[in-house]
Amino acid sequence: MWRAYGGQTGVALVLKAAPFFDETDVLRAYSSPVGYFSPEEFTAHFLEVAKSLEANTEGNPIFSNGQK
Repeated sequence: MWRAYGGQTGVALVLKAAPFFDETDVLRAYSSPVGYFSPEEFTAHFLEVAKSLEANTEGNPIFSNGQK
């Protein structure tokens, strides 16, 4: 988070870390670590996520758009 601190605004957000590590759906808010990738690294990670999503949504009627 400090990487984005500064600039002309001089503003930083300081957050208590514990809520970001607890597993809960109470607020329906989710956090995820940030990755700083080169274009090639981004492509590799993006394809990995896309394949995982596809594998884990196959056959689920919510994601089928009426198709089987």
